[in-house]
Order: sequence, then structure tokens, then C-alpha cells
Amino acid sequence: MVLSGTTLYVGGHFSTIGGQARTYVAALNTTTGLANSFIPNPNSVVKTMALSGTTLYVGGGFTSIGGQSRNFIAALDTTSGLATAFNPNANNQVSTLAIDGTTLYVGGYFTNIGGQARNRLASLNTTTGLATAFNPNANNSFSALTINGSTLYVGGSFTTIGGENRNRIAAVDATSGLATSFDPNPTGNSV
Repeated sequence: MVLSGTTLYVGGHFSTIGGQARTYVAALNTTTGLANSFIPNPNSVVKTMALSGTTLYVGGGFTSIGGQSRNFIAALDTTSGLATAFNPNANNQVSTLAIDGTTLYVGGYFTNIGGQARNRLASLNTTTGLATAFNPNANNSFSALTINGSTLYVGGSFTTIGGENRNRIAAVDATSGLATSFDPNPTGNSV
């Protein structure tokens, strides 16, 4: 879910919500709970969202959304629900997003996104959709990302990332992608 003023954007496995037919993603009024006119109509699940101004970035299992072909990641106009020109064309599902200014961090199951080989974690320019030089090269998938200043905290199923052994939770430099000394080393799945 993502909150913007009195609008709550939600994604998931549903076909009706807020009194209206809406598949996989909707915008709800936070007072009434009713769905508004935002109807991107993806053909499969929306798992994650990040908002920047009037652009809602979404990731999931879809290959069509907002009236356009978009593989697993898209940017939507929050008023019309239509897909913007942003098209990183991931080759597999996106499960988590975090935004920092004009950089969108993306985690999931992909090995190619934004025109570059990127193993499961990448950063994209929000204008062009192209991958940046950031390349932590993780060996397995992601389920959570959060950014704090110049550090990106990540959680998932990986055991190596940013050139280091890290079990399921790590912190990487948000520019270089190298692992920091942060190493909580959990014994089970992190998230």
C-alpha cells in the first residue's frame, strides 16, 4: 500500500474493491473506502508500489498495465491510470521497490532490467527507465528494500550480495552496490 493525502493505493490479488470492479490495483478514498476512477487494469498481480509526485511505480507479475505492454514493472499516472513512457522491461517478476529522488531501487527475481544484466537488484533512472551503474549482483531474490541516506537495506533469500557473504539481510552502498559491514546474519528467512 502507498498513501498519498486522502488516497490509498493498494495492490494484490483481488477483482473487486471499494464497491467497484478493480483487478490487482486500485485507489481508495481513505474516508469512505470507495474506489476512485484510477483503473490501470493489469493482467496479473501488483506486489509493490512506490510513489513520486503524480507517478505511481508498480511491480509484480503483470505483462500489461495502464493500456500498455509492460513486463513486471511500470510507472502510472495517478490521475488517468495510464502507463507512462517508463519501460525498464524486466525479464522476471519485481517484488519490492524503494524510491529516492530520481532513483528507483528494484528487487525481485529478474536477471535483466533497464537494458542491463542485473541479478535480482538494480537501480533505475526514473525518467529514462535505464539501469544505473549500481550492481550488487545478488545470488537470490528480494522481498524488502528501504533506503536511508546513502545506504540501501535489503531483505530476501540471497546469501551473497555486493561482493560479500550476507544471509538474507544486508546493507549496501546506494551508489556502488558494495556491501557495508552491517551483517546481522539471521538463521532463518528475514522477510
